[in-house]
Amino acid sequence: MSKDIAIDKASAPGRMAQIQSETEGFLSEMEGGYGELLGSISRSKGDFIDALKVQINSELEMVRGTCDFFLTLLQMMQAADTDFGTLDDAYSKEKIK
Repeated sequence: MSKDIAIDKASAPGRMAQIQSETEGFLSEMEGGYGELLGSISRSKGDFIDALKVQINSELEMVRGTCDFFLTLLQMMQAADTDFGTLDDAYSKEKIK
């Protein structure tokens, strides 16, 4: 079992940017959809509707939390990519001497 970490420097930054864009787009789409759903029942009243509104808001918060997790994970991956790049550059310079 290999313990080396390999980062494809050519494709990693682009792929991470794509994932970030997709996550942000998904979040925007979900917020719009949940907003429309809440808007469609905004004038409705009753215990069932109140419970439904709570459920819809809870689901939206879960979606937001999941997207925040992905965006935080991407930031960590981008930082790791930068750190490994710096380390690789420093290591290659030491080998050249």
